[in-house]
Amino acid sequence: MKIAFIYLASGFAKRFGSNKLLVLWQGKPLYQAGFETLQKAKNELLAQGHDVKIIVTSQYAEILAWCQEHSAVAVENTHSLEGITASLKLGTRAAQDAQVLLFCAADQPFLQAGTIVKLVAGYLQSGKKIGCVVNGTRQGNPTLFASAYSQELLELKGDKGGKVLLQRHPEDVFQLPVAAEELRDIDFPTDLTQVEK
Repeated sequence: MKIAFIYLASGFAKRFGSNKLLVLWQGKPLYQAGFETLQKAKNELLAQGHDVKIIVTSQYAEILAWCQEHSAVAVENTHSLEGITASLKLGTRAAQDAQVLLFCAADQPFLQAGTIVKLVAGYLQSGKKIGCVVNGTRQGNPTLFASAYSQELLELKGDKGGKVLLQRHPEDVFQLPVAAEELRDIDFPTDLTQVEK
């Protein structure tokens, strides 16, 4: 199976007050921690016979350069003011012949590589064409889509992201239950402090 991991690292982090993706977490920039999680998941899936590539969309040259040095496809986002939808579209176009598109946010330091692998496996076994992680009623990232949904992803507008498709096609969504902490993202400096504790 050809799978594209699309790493979304373009946000302005207005609530954080600065570029949170460059803030140190456990001794390295936050975005690098998430990227390394994707790399671990990629290696596990490669060992299972899947063809996996990582695509990074970002408005930040530093992030693009580092990820490219670590074997990712780097896609500059010059439309970041449009919100997450711009990143989704760039990643979808860059995925090209991938059969599965998995979108992952760069600000979830507790997400585990094993969770990504389980999400892919459960999704493939389910026969459904959309997948996401969930805790209770809260759906979160990563989310994945069969390439059959690529056109709908490209037609998204505004700053709502792929959740629009989850709401539009609930019968076609596989959900993997995960611990609440894996869905925690970093929106404020206090969030980072709490995560480190």
